[in-house]
Amino acid sequence: MINQQLLDYIYIQKQSGISDTTVKQTLLANGWAPTDVDGAFASLTTQGATPDSRVAVPTATMSYADANVTVQKMGKFRASWRLFKQSLALLQQDKG
Repeated sequence: MINQQLLDYIYIQKQSGISDTTVKQTLLANGWAPTDVDGAFASLTTQGATPDSRVAVPTATMSYADANVTVQKMGKFRASWRLFKQSLALLQQDKG
């Protein structure tokens, strides 16, 4: 099963104009398994991902253990930045 956080990260990086090679190198350098990274790229390519199909899942729905693993793999700064962006997106969706 492909990790949703991995898919979201790749999608966001690609939307930011970062090359696939750079994204792959960054993920591999941060401890992601090559098979997981290749599988996620293949999944995004075959699905023809659109912004609607790659909506980030708020981290509040993650278990503590899952969040810990994600932080370790992504790094504290990157995880904090992602949480910040997800919080802003959530606030924009619920303006009430």
